[in-house]
Amino acid sequence: MTTKVASLRQPENEVEVHSIWQIAFRRYRKHRMAVLGTFILFAIILFVTVGTLFYSEAAGNKTRLRGREAPPGSIIQDRDLGDIRMIMGTDAAGRDVLIRMIYGGQISIAIGVTSMIISITLGTLIGLLSGYFGGVVDRFLSSVTEVMLSIPALILLLVLSSAFREDTTTVEIFGRTISRTVIYVVLLIGATSWMRLSRIVRSQVLSLKEQEFVQAARAIGVRDLAIVFRHLLPNIIAPVVVAATLGIGTAIITEAYLSFLGFGVQPPTATWGNILNGALNQVESRWWLWVFPGFFITSTVLAINFIGDGLRDALDPRSIE
Repeated sequence: MTTKVASLRQPENEVEVHSIWQIAFRRYRKHRMAVLGTFILFAIILFVTVGTLFYSEAAGNKTRLRGREAPPGSIIQDRDLGDIRMIMGTDAAGRDVLIRMIYGGQISIAIGVTSMIISITLGTLIGLLSGYFGGVVDRFLSSVTEVMLSIPALILLLVLSSAFREDTTTVEIFGRTISRTVIYVVLLIGATSWMRLSRIVRSQVLSLKEQEFVQAARAIGVRDLAIVFRHLLPNIIAPVVVAATLGIGTAIITEAYLSFLGFGVQPPTATWGNILNGALNQVESRWWLWVFPGFFITSTVLAINFIGDGLRDALDPRSIE
């Protein structure tokens, strides 16, 4: 007696199903500038993290009166270490620019990320509540948003930051001692950069709240806040992700020009912005004090913008591969 075994071959014309994130990742990989930006940003992050394995922050804050404003490649004498080659030169206090670039880059990038977390949280929350509830809530929150947008951001930041400019106290975060002004700068940038995202989120919610899935949730008695955070928020995540990515670059630039003008992070904590401040009155003669931080600021912001453009195209449902 023979037994026939049925063939379980899959149909040849079966369509492979991908999730929305798999589709987005495939689109992102095809965006050449986004991929380039990813590699650039990865290299910069590698520089500011791996560099700490070879240099201590104390070495970057060490002043040398006999080695002040030494150009890149100079060899100076250190009382404890002997002859040292300064790859990126020294600043007006004789501090090693290379080491300050490493640790200053950590602070600049951290300020960009943490201030955007605050900004994204505020902008998303205000946009969700304003768009969904409408009425008095919408009018009040929209008025606050319009008032904030009507004030020039740079002037507002300069005025507010002048209040803590003279603060010389330090705090310890994750085992690292930094100037308290870092926290002030993060809070200021985060609290003054949420408005445009709020308007984007509000417009998305206005178009979504009349959709059938929201009406069905209301019909079965789902609470308003549950609808906002469980049903509406997941459907607006794409523009939020893009805005967050691009906002990090904007925050890094904002910190840079605040610190360059002397209103941002105060010494001894280094950032790319306050390293630039060292070249304020000697741009031509002390070129390395603005070339190196300027290069890293520009490269980081361009890389983040390339990544943001790639994410915008990848997460756009109307995008054609």
